Amino acid sequence: KEATVKAIQAGVDIVLMPQDFEEALAGVLEAVKNAIGIIDGTDNGPEKLKLIHLMYWVPRPMPGKSAALHLNIAEITAKRWHGEFVRQVARSYGFTLDDD
Repeated sequence: KEATVKAIQAGVDIVLMPQDFEEALAGVLEAVKNAIGIIDGTDNGPEKLKLIHLMYWVPRPMPGKSAALHLNIAEITAKRWHGEFVRQVARSYGFTLDDD
């Protein structure tokens, strides 16, 4: 489970052949769900989650710049919000980050 999340944090797009696929997937999904709940309760939480939704979960995910334009926010704000979400997923999985 931990190796899968570390690989994703390192930037891999596809995780190949984890030892236990179901466990690896469950760990990632749990971390994402926890991060969504935490981000939703922050300032601009719903808008941040709309950005994440556009970048990952629509039928045709958008690059950050396009998602920012769609939501009428600055690209730098979109990058910051995306980074916030990714860091929260990592924290939800139990990783300690340099900025903690």
